[in-house]
Amino acid sequence: MSNNNKSRPQDSATHVLPSNAFSSIILSGVAKHNSEEIDVQLNRGTPRANKPFIVKERGRPPKPPTPPPSQLPPPGNLTLHLKVGPKIGRGRVGRVYEASVVTDNSSAELAGMVLPELVLKISRRQDSKKLAREAYYYQEMECLQGVAIARCYGVYETIVPADWDFLPWKSDPLDASKRQYKSDSDISDSECEDSESDDYRPDQYSDYESDEDEDEEHDKKEKKEQTLDTETKDAERVEDEMDNDDYFDSDDEETPVPVDTPLAILILERLGERVPLGQPLPKGFKQHIYGLYHDIAELGVDHVDIRWQNILSVPRSPSTLPSLPSPFTGRKYKWRLVDFDRSYKTNRTAAHSYCYHVEYLSALLNGIPYGDAMEPWE
Repeated sequence: MSNNNKSRPQDSATHVLPSNAFSSIILSGVAKHNSEEIDVQLNRGTPRANKPFIVKERGRPPKPPTPPPSQLPPPGNLTLHLKVGPKIGRGRVGRVYEASVVTDNSSAELAGMVLPELVLKISRRQDSKKLAREAYYYQEMECLQGVAIARCYGVYETIVPADWDFLPWKSDPLDASKRQYKSDSDISDSECEDSESDDYRPDQYSDYESDEDEDEEHDKKEKKEQTLDTETKDAERVEDEMDNDDYFDSDDEETPVPVDTPLAILILERLGERVPLGQPLPKGFKQHIYGLYHDIAELGVDHVDIRWQNILSVPRSPSTLPSLPSPFTGRKYKWRLVDFDRSYKTNRTAAHSYCYHVEYLSALLNGIPYGDAMEPWE
């Protein structure tokens, strides 16, 4: 299988695997049933779009820009078997784990194909729909994969039976609490639209008549963002304590009713490290970061989650695929943006969206040399 897209030369090489080559994924090392380790099979899922942020003003386009046509071949039907390794990151809607390919149980066609080092973003309980929303933005920004964002090999979904012990959820402070949680399958689309992640997205304010109204609503959104990010930070702080199986063993706690729960994972190209805090910025760093946000603005995407921890260097592993030139500037960037579960599309012009990003970027970039990550809750 090969990708014959001439506009992306290194991704069109004979043996480079297209990012839509897989229809199913097998995971090892994440689940047990009756104390016996079992594999988990997931099938290709569907990215979920959220509502765009439409600014109704004279001179604004009526809707967000349409992304360029996909350059991928028809979806493949291969199976990829992955052994899940240590956790290397965490966020609001999922955790990130190392992953290694198990060749014996993967499709034979993978032999000789080029696949970069991968990571898995595994949804938290109740957050499979939100992770599918993040997958939508990787899909919308296909032309920036390997340019400004990581290459994404799709979202995959399954149902975790109630009698399984799914290890990534065991010590999650948002998942393991002995209170009754509603299964993600019981959460309606309307509830999902009004849930935590969407409190950051002001699409409910679609009747703007002026920039003053937009600024006022932005202030409201920022206050909600600070409150929710504080809750997330507090949850992460106690996560290590909750790895203790006795953490919830209290006589006054209710025993949860087990439910079958949807699970989603994103398969992503592994990226490098964050820029060090408290040190001078690398040469050209600011120009590269401004370039990344210029490019996503061209596609009408508002990242929203502009944070130090969401900027990573290009991949460092020997199996790294080369960086691609920007389709808008022709430049090759040394950094990548991650975490799009809070993003939304907007009908702002590219120039307006870029300026909107730069307002936050300037403060962030100026604080890094002084060891200030400029987290939203601070």
